Amino acid sequence: MDFFVGINTGYSASFIKTITTEQQSTQTSNTTNAPSYINVGVQLGYSYYLMEFIGLRGYIDYNYGFKHDRTQSTETQQQTTNESTLGYANTFSANVDVLLNIFSSDSIAFGAYAGIGLGYSAMSSTTKSNENNATTNTTTQQGSGFILPINLGLSLTANGHHRFELGFKIPTLGITYTPPTTQAGDANPTTTTRNFTTTIGYSYIF
Repeated sequence: MDFFVGINTGYSASFIKTITTEQQSTQTSNTTNAPSYINVGVQLGYSYYLMEFIGLRGYIDYNYGFKHDRTQSTETQQQTTNESTLGYANTFSANVDVLLNIFSSDSIAFGAYAGIGLGYSAMSSTTKSNENNATTNTTTQQGSGFILPINLGLSLTANGHHRFELGFKIPTLGITYTPPTTQAGDANPTTTTRNFTTTIGYSYIF
């Protein structure tokens, strides 16, 4: 059994479904933003090979995703509004993968993996608006909930200690958010977001 620690970075594409109910009518829309978030993450766990070419690993990981948008608008010559938005997502998960060595030699091994994870993710954003030297900060919840990603990827291990991976996390559960209704009769849109994540990672195997 080998202990490992790793880091990774990549992008997430957000697949968003919005359902709006107003006066007993329902409207549904689907949008896709890609790429949406830049991701950085860490992971740690154990791997164990049942035989030379097939193994298992269990690990936990934490992923931080963020995006930054900046806009400037001018309504009159004397009034300019600058607005910047930082969106972020925090994701924790526990994972189990099956490891397969496709090719191996004394110095390198090329393989693939497939597995599943269970975790929790929370998304929100903070908007900073500056208008006529007056600054306003607004934090908005964008959803939270349990996630169940399918893990797929390719790997290259050098000298038995350095493992490089190209990985994909395919979402099966969405993160849902319904904002509070401010007045009676207002539309109450519910959004469900599924984040498809691609990463490039490095792990050191002890």
